[in-house]
Amino acid sequence: MGRVTELKDKISAKKRRLSRVLTLWSLAVFAFLLLRFLYLRFGFGIPCPLYAVTGILCPGCGTFRAIGALVQAAVWQAIRYNALAVVLLPALVILCIRDTIRYVRAAPHVPISRPEKIFVVGVVVVSVLYAAMRNLPFFDVLRPTVL
Repeated sequence: MGRVTELKDKISAKKRRLSRVLTLWSLAVFAFLLLRFLYLRFGFGIPCPLYAVTGILCPGCGTFRAIGALVQAAVWQAIRYNALAVVLLPALVILCIRDTIRYVRAAPHVPISRPEKIFVVGVVVVSVLYAAMRNLPFFDVLRPTVL
């Protein structure tokens, strides 16, 4: 009797976690579509605070436009908006899906593995270099541009 109740509680908890995940993913997709609509219809995008204040491009400048271009299958335009985002996006999606599955399955907290730490440090280093390079006159090709 106690084992059946325990099993029902586990299933119920899993359903609650799945419901939360579906709600969050739905909200994220809705927010993206709304922002994309505002950008296409009114030219309103997400401004970069660093660029607005200093005129310096951060590693993320052009990411939203790049994702929008990828949605339209304009890969080269996406690369011109933000090459780093286009390169890192598949890894980010894979990590998000993996962590979502872990959460729904209620896997115990898994510490970050050594390869994951190396990956994160590598992304930070590459991002800093990318930000520095795209602000130099010689690397104008890295600035967000429309083809």
